Amino acid sequence: MIKLAEEATDDLEFMSGEITAMDEDAKTVTLRVERTTEDKAPTVLVLSVDKTSDITDGDQDRTFASLTVGSDVDVEYNSVTKTVTYMFIY
Repeated sequence: MIKLAEEATDDLEFMSGEITAMDEDAKTVTLRVERTTEDKAPTVLVLSVDKTSDITDGDQDRTFASLTVGSDVDVEYNSVTKTVTYMFIY
């Protein structure tokens, strides 16, 4: 059982970016992720948001419907499934 938990956390990635698009039907957000090196262009990342995704602004829990294009966010997501596990909205 411990091995499964370790495998699950091995697949987690963390990124900061700006929400540039949302698809309410597919429950996805598109993020523009800034790279820290000057030789890399911003990356676009499309992530799914499901009922297990934890979304917060620090003061209260948020829902997919409350997300807005242009918001800066930190996200933790599963790199295999591309599903948000945690999102902090600034």
